[in-house]
Amino acid sequence: KSGAVGKVVKSLFSGAKKWIIFGGAAVVFAGAAVTSYVVMFNQPATPADQPVFAPNAQIGILPGKTDEQIEELLSKTIDENTIAFSINSNAVFDNARAKGNLMLESPSNNINYIEFVIRSNDTGDILYRSGLLKPNQYILEDSLQTKTPLAKGSHECTADITLYDKETLQAKGMVQAALTITIKT
Repeated sequence: KSGAVGKVVKSLFSGAKKWIIFGGAAVVFAGAAVTSYVVMFNQPATPADQPVFAPNAQIGILPGKTDEQIEELLSKTIDENTIAFSINSNAVFDNARAKGNLMLESPSNNINYIEFVIRSNDTGDILYRSGLLKPNQYILEDSLQTKTPLAKGSHECTADITLYDKETLQAKGMVQAALTITIKT
């Protein structure tokens, strides 16, 4: 009996050994591919869900603000866990593929980074993602990022404004703001 058990165990392990060798070779190959990518492009490998900085962010105060609005915004006390922001609550687009006046802002008194993600209240679909804004940056206008263009008319939306730690890029909290996106034609 013990001889039969020994043969079965040996048979199981010899098959496992082949899988271990094959799996080890696959891991080595994947590691070499990642290392080649990092060396070739001189960039660290990052997880797909790590936030990226807004490519079209401008430095400064959002144009069109009055001196009183600027003073009020900058007089607010901000700490590590507070989000200061501005957003246009009635963004207008000439058509579904045109740029609209989103007017997203991270004032200079912010300590950390923020990101705006705008969702349709009807479908929950993401219509726009800003990328990270540093303090003292804004996006005056931009196009929506939808696969299917929004229909003509008004669309009720919610902006999730997420606070990211400037050192670790980890999300620290979120607030929401209501807005209406209007597509003219």
